[in-house]
Parts: sequence; structure tokens; C-alpha cells
Amino acid sequence: MQALVFSDLHADRGATQKIAAKLRVADYGFCLGDLSQWGQGLEATVDALDVGTQLYVLPGNHETEKEIEQVCRERPNLHPLHGKHISLGGGNFVGFGGGRERGIGRFLLSNPEAEQILAQFRGLTNLILLTHTPPFETAVDLTGGNKHIGSLPLRMFIQEEQPHVIYSGHVHERRGTTDNLGASKLVSVGAEGILIDL
Repeated sequence: MQALVFSDLHADRGATQKIAAKLRVADYGFCLGDLSQWGQGLEATVDALDVGTQLYVLPGNHETEKEIEQVCRERPNLHPLHGKHISLGGGNFVGFGGGRERGIGRFLLSNPEAEQILAQFRGLTNLILLTHTPPFETAVDLTGGNKHIGSLPLRMFIQEEQPHVIYSGHVHERRGTTDNLGASKLVSVGAEGILIDL
């Protein structure tokens, strides 16, 4: 089985059509947020992605958790994943959406909120994290302006729990970049998406 992991379509029609074509041949899909452009174009984008493949969706910093829950409620193939986990192919896939404290966006998590969400997943085995914002001070959260914009609570969780892999989006210029945090592999995905084996 394979899953398509992608992020940051930002209501771009061309990018959305390419991802929809890839979703049609994948067993599952994971969207790591920012389907819209500041909330605009969300409905049209999810309509285009509703191709029959089960798609698990995170809010980014461009759409709210409630907006994602609403569009998923209206489409049986789409499922909200923020603050939840599912088991697929022997892995526990955990969803952690939104932007970081003092970030820019429509859905931002304070550090205490982020810590509370992540705490419920402590002790899970075969852990794979699906996040919008990457962990702080890594190769995947570094902007073109040489500034780290990742989540500190996420970094701390990774250091303590050592998930197998963390897939993240948000920092467009880092798509395709990988790094390690202890034994955990960090992978930045973008609007092109990547296929992973389950």
C-alpha cells in the first residue's frame, strides 16, 4: 500500500489537478495543510481532491481547524486529522496542524496548546508524525531569509519520543529537504507530494 503526502497547495488549480491525479492511484492521502490562500479557494480545492481516495487532512496556518472539519464533514472520503491518529500498515500516523505561537496565520497554536495536543500521543509505538509546521531549529524549518520558524514543543516531543519519520510542510523553500533529529528522520514535503510505503 502507498500513501501520497503533500502540503501547501494554496488553492493553486494546476498544482491541485496534479495532486488529484496522483491521489487517484494512491491507496491513501495525507494533506499537511494550507489547501487555501488565507481561507479563499478551500471549497474548490477540496472538491478537486475528492477523487474517491481516503484523504486525511490537517489545517495549516491558512485555514482554521473548524473549516477543515466542515469540509470533511460534507465529503465522506475526507477526514480531519488534527489532534488524532490512525493506524495504517503497522504505523501510527499522528496529525498535528496549524502554525506556531507568534507565527502568522488564521490557525496558530500557543506552546501550551501544542504541548497538550502532542501529550496524548506519548508512548505510541511505530509513530509517524504528519505536521504542518516543522520542528524548530532544523534544516526543514529554515526560511530563505535564514530564520527558523518551526515549533519548539514539536521539537521537544520528537526528541523525547523519537518517532520514525516526521513529514511537514509550511516552509515552501525547504520542500524536498531532509534532516535528522536524533533517530527521527525529518522530511519536508510540498505541493508536488511524495509517495510513501505503508
